[in-house]
Amino acid sequence: MDVRREVHSAVENFLTDVCGVDGATVTDTTRLSDVEVESLELVALVQELQRRFDIALTDERLMGVQTVGELVDLVALRLDEHATTADRVSLGE
Repeated sequence: MDVRREVHSAVENFLTDVCGVDGATVTDTTRLSDVEVESLELVALVQELQRRFDIALTDERLMGVQTVGELVDLVALRLDEHATTADRVSLGE
């Protein structure tokens, strides 16, 4: 499974399990506000993604995220940045 698909699956599972959203309706263009994700649920989702993927998501990066696809892209980007940094460290750069 590619990283983006894995992140999307994690977001979809959270939205269905915690927020009661029908998983069949969760696409990249699904607006978080349209599925009525409350602010506390969004905080919990971000915390779950950080824990699951061992990354940090700053408030600055999260500002403006409105859709599932934007959130998935942000997490995938952080994972890529994290991997690149780890590669540099292992290479002694």
